[in-house]
Amino acid sequence: NGLRVRVYGEKGGVEWSGETPNHLRLTEYGQPTLTITRGGYGSGASAGRVTRMPAGHPEGYFECFANIYLDAAELISAALDKRAPDKEATLAPQAAEGVEAVRFVEAVITSGKTNSWVRLR
Repeated sequence: NGLRVRVYGEKGGVEWSGETPNHLRLTEYGQPTLTITRGGYGSGASAGRVTRMPAGHPEGYFECFANIYLDAAELISAALDKRAPDKEATLAPQAAEGVEAVRFVEAVITSGKTNSWVRLR
């Protein structure tokens, strides 16, 4: 349960820990670290839309797939009905994001094997 994901970029970094899954730590360079709580202040309307459980109840693996399936169904229905989809549903992962995810995993494997930083394309 000690899974931790940290991503650093030119503007700062984010950190998520499996031990505290309802919190995301955001650090913009030169700024104090902010802790954003699931469905709380700073998480934004898009996050609120896919927050299914009330505060104090953890969300996770099953809920994330339920949200993706709901958005995929909306995208398919909109295409069949020849209408614009709900704008929020367009945030669902598409093929391009899948390709980027594979590139990320390949970079992680390369980094681990070479013990060096790997630049993502």
